[in-house]
Amino acid sequence: MKKYLKIFIIFGILLIVSGVSVYFYINRYPLRNASGNTKSLTKEEILSYDKFYEGISINNIDLKDLTKEEAINKIKENLQVEDKFTFKYNDYVKNFIPKDIEFSYNYENLVNEAFKLGRSGNAKERMETLKNLLANPKNFEVKSSYNLEKLNEIIKEVSEKLNSEPVDEKIDFSKEKASVIDGKLGIKVETEKITNNFKAIPVKFNLEIPVSVTEYKKLDRNLVSSIKGVIGEATTKFDYQPNRNTNIKIAANKMNEFVVNPGETFSFANVLGEVSSSTGYKPAGTFVNDKVVDSIGGGICQVSSTLYQALVKSDLKIVERNQHSMRVDYCTIGLDAMYYAGSSDLKFKNNFDFPIIIKSYVSNGSLTFKVFGDTDKKNYEISLFTSGVSTIPMPIEEIEDPKLPEGKKVIVEKGFNGYRGSSYIKRGNGEAVLLNSDYYKPKKQVVKVGTKKAPTEEKEEND
Repeated sequence: MKKYLKIFIIFGILLIVSGVSVYFYINRYPLRNASGNTKSLTKEEILSYDKFYEGISINNIDLKDLTKEEAINKIKENLQVEDKFTFKYNDYVKNFIPKDIEFSYNYENLVNEAFKLGRSGNAKERMETLKNLLANPKNFEVKSSYNLEKLNEIIKEVSEKLNSEPVDEKIDFSKEKASVIDGKLGIKVETEKITNNFKAIPVKFNLEIPVSVTEYKKLDRNLVSSIKGVIGEATTKFDYQPNRNTNIKIAANKMNEFVVNPGETFSFANVLGEVSSSTGYKPAGTFVNDKVVDSIGGGICQVSSTLYQALVKSDLKIVERNQHSMRVDYCTIGLDAMYYAGSSDLKFKNNFDFPIIIKSYVSNGSLTFKVFGDTDKKNYEISLFTSGVSTIPMPIEEIEDPKLPEGKKVIVEKGFNGYRGSSYIKRGNGEAVLLNSDYYKPKKQVVKVGTKKAPTEEKEEND
């Protein structure tokens, strides 16, 4: 019996010692479940700990056992924060500092806020907070701020520098031999993607400028090599009229070195583009409502008419051609081609299996168009002529005017004779084929005729 009592007493003593040890251990190391430094710290040491407690992170960066300064440096390194922003595209570089757009991160404020966790309240409340952080970690998210208006100013500057329209490949025939001038891609800065970079975390300080690329029109080198010489040309003359001459030069230059590939349709109006004072055109004589009046672009019709003749001589398919309402003096009846914005165009289709290039020449009062192509395939001459021309006399309206001396005539509104005529095309030694039958209507001339009688002389009578 004594033996069992002795064993019981010893067992009881062991239980008491064990319980006391466990109690002592639990209270001496209250964060024993931690994985960092606080695992082996006493309560007093924990409450006076001067680094981040476990269970705290910023942007999922674990801050346990770091000082504030170490935490800031680690976050800054993770965000790849630099002293300047660098936007780059190929050789173009735009640098600016965060201050230029009032850019900043809030990570320093977050570090101060996060560091306070577990450091407020009494000892018991603090320990409860720290234990809860081990079970339910707390993560803070870094945010950025910037001045969108100032950022957009920089984006605008970058866009103006880089944005460009595509430049199509062109044919150079300056040395009487066709060669290709390389084209250039069109570039457009994707401004929204730049803005989105500043909405995301981390913000990229070194940014490859996002752009969308537009391909340029490429020429078939094999087809280009088929351009060997002139397949048709035409020339018209003009007098010295400064404004009209300026308009002719501008319009002719628009057509110069223009390439039309096989199967493509050319529109004079589309290639010409805007006709206004802002594009350099001057006021000069133009047909408007059967009258000649000064309007912006007067003289362009001589360009379209000269080009028309060169196209016909090149044996290209004319899709649209319109005659003038009145006869023009710079080309034969039936060989003019009127241009009027929105209602009258000159169009042709390249019906050959090789490309053609249009070249214009303006000098010494003459305008010439030459069409270059494959002279091996278009190896015949085309002649144009007009026949059957008849004149339609202009009507004359006389209006009596009692203020004018009797018999005196004054033209109030100038008229024009009308004409009829047909133009023909002849290919090589072939038969002439009707090209156009045109009617240019006459315009009435209005004349004032004086009816005022001359005063009669009376003889003096002497009394």
